[in-house]
Amino acid sequence: MTFSIEYGPIRSTLNAFLPTDILERFDITDTQEQDGNLLVFLQERSLPPDIEGMQVESKGFYPEKTIQDYPVRGRPAYLKVKRRRWRDIKTNVEIPQPWDGVASGTTYTKEFGSFLKEMDRDGTSGDCSDSEAFLRGHEIIRKELQKSPE
Repeated sequence: MTFSIEYGPIRSTLNAFLPTDILERFDITDTQEQDGNLLVFLQERSLPPDIEGMQVESKGFYPEKTIQDYPVRGRPAYLKVKRRRWRDIKTNVEIPQPWDGVASGTTYTKEFGSFLKEMDRDGTSGDCSDSEAFLRGHEIIRKELQKSPE
């Protein structure tokens, strides 16, 4: 089941918790709490705006990817993202659709990765008192982000 959140206060609330503009490209299909983690299941919409002029058809989905985002109320948050496979009907060629929502070389959302990288540059841990899970994972995340070219 996909939740309809096109208008109103539900959409604005979700936009405050999810990466910028993600609801423009993905629908929320489920949410779960599992082992203290918040899981948000997202499925790419049936026709992304960046290929509207082409004759394409959806050919299923790529394997689901898990992306870590900002903690929510002290719980680690993970986006379970299903991207569509697209095929040009005329040429029968698969059309790759880039998405820049993931920090380069990581499994973190771009915004979360940038935040962690900036914290590392400042040498501070910021005010993270509401997120013990974030603090526990900070050192591992910091080391992984140091490998990132961004």
